[in-house]
Amino acid sequence: MKDKGIYKINNIVDINNLLSISSYYSICAFDVLKLNPPVRFTIGSLEDIYYGIGRGLLNIENLPVFEDQTGKFGSPTSDSERVKITNETTQLSMNIISFSGKADLGFQLDKLATLLQQFAEAKNIEKLIIT
Repeated sequence: MKDKGIYKINNIVDINNLLSISSYYSICAFDVLKLNPPVRFTIGSLEDIYYGIGRGLLNIENLPVFEDQTGKFGSPTSDSERVKITNETTQLSMNIISFSGKADLGFQLDKLATLLQQFAEAKNIEKLIIT
């Protein structure tokens, strides 16, 4: 939080930040309609960079990172400007990244679904744990 406190963006981003802070997991949130599938979870290379939301140009070398056919777009460090959630977002993907196994991921996914339904009027929620 870098001494900035908690700030309000929109309900989806705020839910993302709340769950990340309370669970200690990195959570990536993307506007699905801005993606160019297929999406893969990979490792950034030396030449990989993107513009992080509110952070400018990021070097994502050696970081776990999501990519689609357009390029890299999200990591535990910061999601990219290209696929960021806005007030116009109608379809999203939220991804909890765990480096410590999947022991409580079901609980965290249930909590995320409840928050999305309660505070963002979410419908058609799909939950999946990929190992």
